Amino acid sequence: MFSYGLFGMLIVQLFFYQFDTRDQDPTWLRVFVSVLALSELVNMIVTTIFMWEVLAQHWGDPFILLSVDSLASKTLAGIPLLSGIVATMAHSFFSWRIHRLTGSSLIPTIVMLISLTTCAMAGYCGIRAAHIGIFRLTELDVEVTIWLGGSTLCDLIISAVLVFKLLYQQKRAMSFQTRHQIHHLIALTVETSLVTTLTALFALALFILLHNDDMFFAPLLMLSQVYSNCLLATLNSRTVLNKVASSGHPLWVDLDRSRTTTSLLHTYE
Repeated sequence: MFSYGLFGMLIVQLFFYQFDTRDQDPTWLRVFVSVLALSELVNMIVTTIFMWEVLAQHWGDPFILLSVDSLASKTLAGIPLLSGIVATMAHSFFSWRIHRLTGSSLIPTIVMLISLTTCAMAGYCGIRAAHIGIFRLTELDVEVTIWLGGSTLCDLIISAVLVFKLLYQQKRAMSFQTRHQIHHLIALTVETSLVTTLTALFALALFILLHNDDMFFAPLLMLSQVYSNCLLATLNSRTVLNKVASSGHPLWVDLDRSRTTTSLLHTYE
């Protein structure tokens, strides 16, 4: 139910993106958002089939959790894989932001290597669970820990680097207006990163602490929607920030076209 709610929020986010900010983005970014939305649609379809088979079609039948030939077992492979793909797409987007802001490729490369590893582990967990049964997914200790722990680590690195860079630029800013805008960016970065980090960390904590239970499925099923909503919220926030600015230049577009925020600060000052 949380997944359905987050998917509804994502539709609203896509609506605002389509009519408010889409025209100012390059073609590759519009395609990126379209692929992300399509991935979430497929993920919701697969999740719906899985939950229908377990909680409706075979309600009260515990053997469905051990079956490897059921439709639920076959669709289970797609849920972690799609979740890993969406998380990696989000990490790649924010890694690109870091590269544009700092001009460095080292940290984005590290983040992407970790993220690709987590994506591979997510796909392996899904395929493996489809062969051994849903209930035995808890046997994949190392794989699940690498998957969820790696996603959490990526989120922490991304948020730390972005906040540090924005704080540095905020100290250099001379006008109150520029500092106020950067403050909004810092708050947005912390909030979105906090949501994704806590969701992945909550799933990992349930997996470790309640090892013989499947409670970690609850945050796991909505993990990809959390990443998608945070990414779209970041893109849509440009409209709000542009309304705050006295200049007509889009804030994040200027950030995209320069390796530092120096030219941006000069523009607004």
